[in-house]
Amino acid sequence: MKNFKSYLVAGVFGFIGGVLFAPHKGSITRLKAKKAINDISMKAIDELEKLETKLSVEV
Repeated sequence: MKNFKSYLVAGVFGFIGGVLFAPHKGSITRLKAKKAINDISMKAIDELEKLETKLSVEV
C-alpha cells in the first residue's frame, strides 16, 4: 500500500508538471488531462477492489 501511495503522489506531481509545461493547445491538454485523471481513478478503483477482496478473504 505504501508503494501505491508513492506512485499516486508521483503521478499527481507528474500530471501538474505536464500541464504546466504542456506543448499543446489548451483543448488538447484538457483532453489529455481528462484521460490521465480517468486512468488514475480507474487504477485506484482497481486497487481498492483488490484490497476489498483481500480483506474479505482474510475475515
